[in-house]
Amino acid sequence: MINQNSSFVSNNSFCKALKDLCLGRYLTVCGFNKKRGVPILFVIYGLLTTVFNYSNLYQKTQSKKGFAQCNCTDQVFYDVTSNPKLNWRKLCLLLATKLIEKLSPTMTSEKCFILDDTVIERPRSKNVELLSRTYDHVFHRHVKGFTNLLLAWTDGFSTVPVVNAIVATSHILCPERSNLDHRTHGAKRRKEAREKKTVLAIKLLKEALNAGIIASYVLMDSWFTEAPFISEIRKLNLHVIGMLKLSSKRFYEYEGKYYTLHQLRKFIKAQLRSNILGSLTVKLKTGIKAKLVYVVNYSNRKEFLVILSTDLALSNEEIIRIYGKRFNIEHVFKCMKHHLKLEKENQGRSFDTTIAFSSLSIIRVIGLEWLRRTSNDPATMGTIFSDVKDALEDLPFCVALKTLLQRFSSLSQTLINAGVIKRGCETQVQEIINAEIEAWTNAMSNFIKDFCKRFEDTPIT
Repeated sequence: MINQNSSFVSNNSFCKALKDLCLGRYLTVCGFNKKRGVPILFVIYGLLTTVFNYSNLYQKTQSKKGFAQCNCTDQVFYDVTSNPKLNWRKLCLLLATKLIEKLSPTMTSEKCFILDDTVIERPRSKNVELLSRTYDHVFHRHVKGFTNLLLAWTDGFSTVPVVNAIVATSHILCPERSNLDHRTHGAKRRKEAREKKTVLAIKLLKEALNAGIIASYVLMDSWFTEAPFISEIRKLNLHVIGMLKLSSKRFYEYEGKYYTLHQLRKFIKAQLRSNILGSLTVKLKTGIKAKLVYVVNYSNRKEFLVILSTDLALSNEEIIRIYGKRFNIEHVFKCMKHHLKLEKENQGRSFDTTIAFSSLSIIRVIGLEWLRRTSNDPATMGTIFSDVKDALEDLPFCVALKTLLQRFSSLSQTLINAGVIKRGCETQVQEIINAEIEAWTNAMSNFIKDFCKRFEDTPIT
């Protein structure tokens, strides 16, 4: 009898990529286990591959194709995603560290952390734990949902999400559960959700550094680039490169006096036909020296933008080039929301499900990034997503075809056991069967031949 779970994993390139990253071993380390029923590894594989073919877990388990792959009901998946004892953050951290370790031989440029957040909307939800009203800076409006604070790592070519934290604002619409063991990881994440984003960001950076991830800079937008936060990052021996707000309430010390960014612009000599207006070195309120680079604003060339760098040895061009890597995290957010259904996949009311599905999106990005780096095609994340989706749609036919060929290969022994042919003739019968299979193969079109060759190296177990 064919094990549907094992054949599904062995034929799936996405699951193979996660196997290369030691997903099964890390699940045990992070407390993922099941005493009976479908093994936890196949449950996680089922959760990770749902977005490629189905809109939600219910549709996956109700269809014949999806049920054949996972061989369990949707309640099994809900029990795993709502379990507060599972350490999803550590799982993401271990997989990201493993991927970065595999990418390290190909690194040629500066390694950086990227810190940013995005809004996870739950517009129709009412009874979701810690649901709050948060401000969406993209559309400039208040929405119901959470803030997903993400720490990513990049070398300029690959962007790997490392760890995240789900944050709620002070305007909470639904309280958290009261009957929860405070020693569980879910209870700790609920407590974190009420903390400030800057405090959580320092915590995420420390976890990434303690895991052995190496980086030289922290890239961030204007919301995070404040003097107290920069001082905390410098204590971790990391330099900061970030955009500054053009505020009239923020002052910087220059030659013993305090000026705003607009006032400091007067000390820079204008450079004709250059997008870089100039730079100068200032002191922040905390006493840290920083270099300010003034750049022309492309949306309005009469205005300017200011990029701060605590590494004074960098030139103006290098600061702008390194800061350009920060926008890679925007592509990760787009992939997580548009392709990996970060906002629409989760319909649970528990805060643990919010943590679980946000972590699943991170793991999917890690697996897709490893697929992208192992292929010779410099494709985008969306192209890799489409390729995996097409491959998963072909798998049931592939498994059925290989099963049929296996039946024909063992047909001679079956006929002998049934007493239909004489013993000693099995070799001749097998040769006839092989010749018929070969003749059928030669008669097929080139398209079907190429399709079969794609899976000929993946045996069914």
